Amino acid sequence: CTQISDGPVGVGTQWHNVSKLFGVTTELTYTLVTDELNHVVLEGKNKTATSTDDITLTSVGPNSTEIEYHANVEFNGAAKIASPLLKAGFEAKVAPETVKKMTEALEAL
Repeated sequence: CTQISDGPVGVGTQWHNVSKLFGVTTELTYTLVTDELNHVVLEGKNKTATSTDDITLTSVGPNSTEIEYHANVEFNGAAKIASPLLKAGFEAKVAPETVKKMTEALEAL
């Protein structure tokens, strides 16, 4: 993701995201809609889909944090017809890649 809005990160900040599913490149504009101490919600949109990413952080020890990440994708228009197939692809490919990249980024801190 690349931040496309100016200023510090907060509710309303936007990012441009490019990902690939079934060989098709898709671009979404994500907006930070909830920015709380331990809870972040991002909403990504384009003409065919709306993605809501809900992330909650919970302390589970002095040096450990549990991350709960839920992604929900709703397809619009003609893409809605292929929704079950597209959701299956998202769960099989995009979700594991997201977990891997998130883990790598956090472990590098």
